[in-house]
Amino acid sequence: MVDRTLDDAEARPTTHTAVDAGRPPDWTDRVPDLLAGYLAFVATFCAVTALLPVLREPLEWLRTAIEIVSVGAPPSLATAAFLAILAGAVRRRMRAAWWFVVLYLVPFIKYPANPPSVGDPDTITKRTALYLIMILISLLAAIAAVRLRKVLSERWSGTTATLVAGFGFLLVVVVAGALLPPINEVPKTFPAVTLFRFREASLGMQLVIWTTIGLVFAATAERVMTGRTILPRRKSNAPVPAVD
Repeated sequence: MVDRTLDDAEARPTTHTAVDAGRPPDWTDRVPDLLAGYLAFVATFCAVTALLPVLREPLEWLRTAIEIVSVGAPPSLATAAFLAILAGAVRRRMRAAWWFVVLYLVPFIKYPANPPSVGDPDTITKRTALYLIMILISLLAAIAAVRLRKVLSERWSGTTATLVAGFGFLLVVVVAGALLPPINEVPKTFPAVTLFRFREASLGMQLVIWTTIGLVFAATAERVMTGRTILPRRKSNAPVPAVD
């Protein structure tokens, strides 16, 4: 039934398909490849500086620049592996990579994780509620941005629609982050390196989870939804007995 429905949908010509077929490639189509290439570069940088300590000091300026504009780039093979996996997921247009940004990275920037026993126990409910509110705002902003791009693409070019929708998403989450109350309950005497490593590990674990969802669950779910087995069955070469 699913295959028949897909065949019928492909057989029905639509004006939108015709327009898309004649539309020249847009630069937004290359965004996943560009982002994946950048993540792969950062992953290589982390691996090289981890394996060659002599290069850490000369390349300190580059590490600082990377961390200012994007993600952390410590000399760590674990971080290199995380970023390499994420680059592969983004290059394959895995939606899990974008949901990772919407559902975890944006709230994490506003309310980063703290080590256990750090913070006031009496504010756990408040902190949890604020974090969930930030997740909800980011999710609703992403959904609104996708629908806004769809509406604007009927009037403007795909590039303009994407830029406007993306700017709208950033505007909403930035304003929401500025309006929500900050939480800073880490003692001043707490080691800064330990705090950074804990948050880096928290980010890495979430990255592994979302990448697994994108690479493993998505692939297996697609096979199940199209009526195929998760693992391809080996064809038997045994002769079929004749029926009298």
